[in-house]
Formats: sequence, structure tokens, C-alpha cells
Amino acid sequence: MAPKIQVVQGAAQVPCRIEEGPGAYTDIVGSAETAEKPIVAGVWTLADIEEETPAWETEWDEVKYIVEGEAVFKDESTGEEFLAKTGDFVWFPTGAKTALVRSSNLKTLYTEQRHANWAEDRNEAIAETDTRLKELIQSFIESNPGSAKAAKDAASVLPGGNTRTVLHQTPFPLVLRSGSGVSVTSMDGDTYIDFVSEYSACMFGHSHPRIHEAVHEALSIGMNLGSVIGKEAEFGSLIQKRFPSMELMRFANSGTEANTLALTGALAFTGRKEVLVFKHGYHGSTISFPLGADSPTNLPYQFVVGTFNDIEATRPLLRAEIGAILVEPLQSSGGMVLGNPEFLQFLRDAADVLGAVLIFDEVVTSRLDYHGLQGYFGIKPDMTTLGKYIGGGFSFGCFGGKREIMQQFDPTTKDFLAHSGTFNNNVFTMVAGIAGLKLTTADEIHRINNLGNKLRKKINEMVLEKGTLEIKAIGFGSAIGFHFVSERGEIVRDIFYFELLKRGILIGRRGFAMLNLTHTEAHIDRLVEAFSDIVSTFT
Repeated sequence: MAPKIQVVQGAAQVPCRIEEGPGAYTDIVGSAETAEKPIVAGVWTLADIEEETPAWETEWDEVKYIVEGEAVFKDESTGEEFLAKTGDFVWFPTGAKTALVRSSNLKTLYTEQRHANWAEDRNEAIAETDTRLKELIQSFIESNPGSAKAAKDAASVLPGGNTRTVLHQTPFPLVLRSGSGVSVTSMDGDTYIDFVSEYSACMFGHSHPRIHEAVHEALSIGMNLGSVIGKEAEFGSLIQKRFPSMELMRFANSGTEANTLALTGALAFTGRKEVLVFKHGYHGSTISFPLGADSPTNLPYQFVVGTFNDIEATRPLLRAEIGAILVEPLQSSGGMVLGNPEFLQFLRDAADVLGAVLIFDEVVTSRLDYHGLQGYFGIKPDMTTLGKYIGGGFSFGCFGGKREIMQQFDPTTKDFLAHSGTFNNNVFTMVAGIAGLKLTTADEIHRINNLGNKLRKKINEMVLEKGTLEIKAIGFGSAIGFHFVSERGEIVRDIFYFELLKRGILIGRRGFAMLNLTHTEAHIDRLVEAFSDIVSTFT
């Protein structure tokens, strides 16, 4: 029977199923696996890239046709950079060495020639990584019976056995019973260097002596007095010293609350309904956009979802109905992607033109500069939200900004916005928050930022030197995101997570790392050495 032609309608809309580092692809059609020089065609998408990737060598001739977005590619042999936009072809001949300088909203259709046994080699590599991960998971299960039991007990009263989705792990989470300084100890008595730092909230390390003293002071005052307690002004003044854009502020109990109330104030102030946010943005459990689309758990605001760091894609979304623009200067849950200063300034200018309120969500990023990333970039928002470590390790959220916006929450004014919360000024948070802010000096922030910069540099240099895996460490200062750029990126990422546990090191399973005030250069070197050991096991 003669071969038949194939027509794939809407090929550019085919979902990309195979994750490969920050991107994903799907082979749609191709030659028979027995073909001597098989041709394969498919669709490939890529997450937005802001830092240049390590160079890769093309294994076979390939052409990509850009159907959406743009990217800048660099020819490593000549140093020449090429901007490719929608409607352009990019030709990658066999042996070409290419680096991706940056990309925005990139989607391509590709056709490539593969070697005759590509499918066999690919299937063998897949089987090897799958087997390795299964063995690591089995070893984890056998080594952590205490965690297994604790997780099972928790699942009898909590959906999934946890109190927040980020703590969900398969086969079960590493359950921790204590922490001291830079280390945490599991239910099975094993100690790990902690590079998670409670997803940025543990700025001071575990059980810091000064925080201990503050807790004892709080106990001597009383846990919650049901009135103004005389600590709010000192706490607020320390916050205002670091973030002068917060002319007035209000306290809450989480970053989620802070962002919710900031949006309430912004929309009431402008009298509008729409909020411009960005895909991969996270502003709390009820305001998140992990895949770009609205989440079923989100609050019923009228969200307009844009593309982070893409001015041209954002420009058409700007309209008179937008009352607030909510953005993280660095998308932490989105992979530690730093905002372009040009993009953030564009949002500042757009808010001014529209008469909208620009809100910087600095719940995570406030730790990256003494004055937050707003201070680092020199861009002043209308409102700022804070949380995480600012409360000294206790539950805390804060929103503030221009006086005329925040005065809406003043009960002495007409038609004020009511804002309640039993624990908004609880004694523990007020006292520990004051102690924590005094610990978080500009010098200490600078020190751990330098450690983070060294960590990323050493990891990227080591990976490039070994050349067996594509791993990219990105982020800013003490915030680090590890991206595993390979066809089996998710599997390789999980292998690294469990291999690091075997070496006494804890990172976030999604490739998340955050430094705190107790980390030193020795801890950084330990993590780099462990990464190097694991990379060496891949061929």
C-alpha cells in the first residue's frame, strides 16, 4: 500500500506534551522509525527566557517556523545574534552551536532530520531515567518510615495530608520535626541543609536567638489583647523606612490577604473593575495564574491576563476599564524570572496614562534589596504588598501606598472601606516583626545576595564545563531557580531532588532555592559540589 499524505489542521494549536526544560514539544508527524534518514515535524513552545542559556550543539538539521512571539538566538561560533519574530524561519544545521539569549511568548512549528536509530536511543534514555527515578523513590520510602507514617496520619484529617498544595509530594513529603540555624531534621532523625527557607519566609534561619527572645517578650505581654497594643507604630515605621512608597499601611495575616485588600482599595479608588495581571504570576492562593488562564480558586475579580516582560503583547490589553495593575518584580513561583526594568517602567508609565493603580507584589521580592526591587529598579509603585519574613516568622501580610489611596481605610472618613482581622496586630507578629526587621540589615541582604550570585555562576559554569546536562540556574540575589533543560526535564529534576536528599541537602522539588541569613559560602560550595557529583552520573 502506498503511503498516504497527511493534513494536520490547526497544527500550531496542538498541545505540547513533552516538557523540555523551560519549554515543551510534541512530535506530530514523521517518517517510519525504520527510515534511514527520518523526518519529524511538530510544535514547540518555550517559557519566557530573560537570561542567556548555555549553548547547545544541534544533533541534526532542523528548521523552526515561528508562529507566535519572538526570540533572540546567538551563534556561538561567530558571536552574532539573530532576532526571529512571528513569520520567520530559523535554520539550525547539524553541529551548529547556539545559545538562546531571550524569548517572549515563543511558539514554533519545526521540521528536523533525525538519525536512523533516534527512536531506539530515545526510548533507551527514557527507560534509564525512569528506572533511576523509581529506584530513588523506593530508597526514599525505605529510609523515611517516620515521614510515611506522619503523612498517612495527616491524610486522615486533611485532604492530601497537607495544609497547602506546595507541600504535596509523591510518594509522600519529607516530614520535618525541627529546625535550627541552617538545618532541618526529619521525623526519621536525618538532618539536611535547608535551601528552601520556607519558600522565602524563613529569612532568619530556624530558631534564631533574637526571634526566641522576641517570642518570650511577647509571652510576657500577652498573646492577643483585643486592642491597639502600642507596638504597631514602631513596626510600621521600620517597614516605612525600608519602603518609603508606603506612606500609610495596614496589617493583615498573609500575602494573600494583603493582595486581596490592595486590589479592593485600588478598584474602589479608581471606580473601575478590571485588573491587569500576568501569566505565571502568583499573588496568593486566590490570585494566581500558573498557566496563564484564570484559576477556579481565584477571587471573582475581572482579570485581564498579560505576558510578563513582553511590552508589545501587553500594550493591546491597556484600556480605560483597567483600575489596577498587579505585578511581581520577580516571578518567584513562575521560575524566578526577573522583571525587565524597561517592562516595569512601561507598567509605571501605563498606569499613569490610564489613571490606574500600580501595585508591586513584593511579598517575596522585598528580601532582594533593602528597599525591595522597587528600590533596586528605582520605580515607585502606587501600592506595595508585603508578607513572608516581615512578620519575624509569624503569619503576616501588609499593604500600603499613597496616602490618598490608603485613607479609604480610615474609619474616621465618610464611606470608608471596612477592614477587619482578629490577629492583624497579634503580639507575636508585632514583637517578632520588629526584631526581624532589625536583623535584616542592608549589609546582610547584600551578603546573601552575593552568595546567591556566586551559586548561580558556579552551577552554570560547572554544567557548561561538563557538557552532559543542560541545567540553568536563574534568579536574582538570594532567590534561585534551577531549570532542567532536557527532553526529560521533569524526571531529571526529580532525580536531582532525591539525589540531593541522599547527600543531606533540601531544595524545593520544583527547582526552588532561597538563601537566608544563616547560609555561608561553605553551604554554597556544598550544594555546588553535590550538583557536580550528580551531573557526573549522567552521560
